[in-house]
Amino acid sequence: MEKLWNKIKYTLKMFNKSLKYIHNKTSYLYTFLFFDCLWCKLRYGITYNEYRIFEFYDISSDKRKTYMSKRKYNRINRKLVPYEIVNVLTDKKLFMNRFKDYMKVEWQNVHDMSFKMFEDFALDNKIIIARSTDSSFDSSFKKYVIADYRSPAFALEDINNNHLSLVSKNINQHKSLNEIDDLVLINVCSVVNRTGIDAVTSSIKFKVNNKTISGSVNVKTGKIVGRFKDELGLDYGDNFEGFEIPSYDAIMDMTLNLARELEEIRQVEWTFAVSSRGSVYLIDANVWNDYVFAQTREFLNNDTGLMSYYDKIR
Repeated sequence: MEKLWNKIKYTLKMFNKSLKYIHNKTSYLYTFLFFDCLWCKLRYGITYNEYRIFEFYDISSDKRKTYMSKRKYNRINRKLVPYEIVNVLTDKKLFMNRFKDYMKVEWQNVHDMSFKMFEDFALDNKIIIARSTDSSFDSSFKKYVIADYRSPAFALEDINNNHLSLVSKNINQHKSLNEIDDLVLINVCSVVNRTGIDAVTSSIKFKVNNKTISGSVNVKTGKIVGRFKDELGLDYGDNFEGFEIPSYDAIMDMTLNLARELEEIRQVEWTFAVSSRGSVYLIDANVWNDYVFAQTREFLNNDTGLMSYYDKIR
């Protein structure tokens, strides 16, 4: 009982904090925000956090209906992602084996390599990338400049300490992307519906000091929209508004082909890199769950949410 009461107190505290933040930002009456937020919870299934992040206090009722809430996401995701076969995405060894023709990057398991093999691999390539076998690439990968370590043995120790298993040579990406970071990942979420396949949303991700930084990409133009955000949703770094992702048409073509090959899982977020020559490499795929970031108003066209993509689900 005490646990429940503490949870209720915490929820009320955070609810009040969110409304005060909006009140200070907009000067809207607290009373108005209080009842409007409750109405949105009942009518649209929006949490107080979503009410603040989506800026529902400034959106008309017609537009509010177009937003995907956590409740809607969970309901839709249960339809689109059969969890009895989701290991195709979560088991990265299984995933890599199935889609090896698209990956073009060879990954080796450090546990299958002798130290001499790893040492030769590290010294030959000078820069290597390590990743986990059971986490998404963008959350687990780490780049190792071998010259920064006293020897490859210390790099291998760090790989093991970070529970990373797979290693590859460095990905030499397209030079225009180097303006943003030395490894920029492009994500596209595909949904298979009754009329075909839609690319619902697109983003880029890169790491700075082990923090994941995200940016939104217009799925129709391949251009960056708005400012980059850090893991807390705060503005981060330079503004690349209008920056055009190289080989974006090829990324979209590969997304559609991959979605057709994995139609049994109807909603997938695909992760790509673009090589120095403009070739597209498949890097990873995961269950998409970034509906909050994708519906931040500065990234949307005409303040319209993502629900229109899901009206055609059979």
